[in-house]
Amino acid sequence: MRKIALFAYGEIYYGNDRIFDPDWMKDLPLGNSWGFYFGDLKDRMEKLGWSLSAPDPVRDSLDGFEKILFFDMPNKIALYQSKILNGPQRKYLVQSECSQIVPENWRESNYSLFDRVFTWSPDLKGEKFVRYYWPNRLELPDRSRFSFQDKKMCVMVAGNKKNKSPNELYSERRKVLDWFELNHPDDLDLYGNEWNLSLRKKTKEFFKNMARWSRGEYPVRIKDYSIYRGRLSSKEDTLPDYKFNFCYENMKDVPGYITEKIFDSFSCGVVPIYWGWKGVSSLIPEEAFIDARRFDSINDIYGFISSMDESSHRSYLDAAVDFLTSQKASLFSGDAFIRTLVDGMGIH
Repeated sequence: MRKIALFAYGEIYYGNDRIFDPDWMKDLPLGNSWGFYFGDLKDRMEKLGWSLSAPDPVRDSLDGFEKILFFDMPNKIALYQSKILNGPQRKYLVQSECSQIVPENWRESNYSLFDRVFTWSPDLKGEKFVRYYWPNRLELPDRSRFSFQDKKMCVMVAGNKKNKSPNELYSERRKVLDWFELNHPDDLDLYGNEWNLSLRKKTKEFFKNMARWSRGEYPVRIKDYSIYRGRLSSKEDTLPDYKFNFCYENMKDVPGYITEKIFDSFSCGVVPIYWGWKGVSSLIPEEAFIDARRFDSINDIYGFISSMDESSHRSYLDAAVDFLTSQKASLFSGDAFIRTLVDGMGIH
């Protein structure tokens, strides 16, 4: 059987093939949609006569591997990764993260290192580039958990991150949190990592905030949020308890950048309050989500959702279900993603 090596995201997945185990992947605190397709990708390739594995690039030899599939650009500075990039195998890159998270993904000079680049961006054109749509499970929500009266108001699942990109939305997430903390702390629950800072980090952020203020940037909150509920073990177990989910992408106005965040809301029966690419409604019906860009302030968003009746809320959920079962949603399926990879890598 011919061999393909997979290097995806980081060392936690190297040298053990756990990335192909759906049960292990499902237990990661990243949501049910993240990485679910790796096991199916391995099965599909084996049926076509190819063995897909995730070797350790330091301990394991890549002799005998004909192709290498990278999920996000590897670190060229690391000696072992530089050696891989200059090896004899045919190489393929999946641009998963945006330029804010992995800027090397989008550096034009790196494209020559790969035989083909799989991208969600419609702006990259040419024979080298293949368009894909962020894969999701597209699972239908449990309608028994649609009970309007039993649900709490709002939730946000996000890590405490910062970035200086002009298109970043981390600061917009913090504005939402700060507003609810001050005005309606009982109406939003926050889950995620790194929100309770150590004294050392608080001191560090205090002095950084002085520089942020001078640059006109939004400061980082130092005091702990009372609305913080800790880390999240499972989106699927938690999100259905809420009416609305603030799910902002990492960046705004990036063409084609639609991740699992809005789909997690659909599958959990919670109405997404979404901010991302302004063209999202060309792929996802606007009746299925609340577009945060249409409001002048968080106060206006709160006024809209707090006055929403059960019938109006249900209309969003019904629109989401209709979308998940539509042909347009199938673009975002795991099967569509796998077909794109297999065909783009010339595996037949």
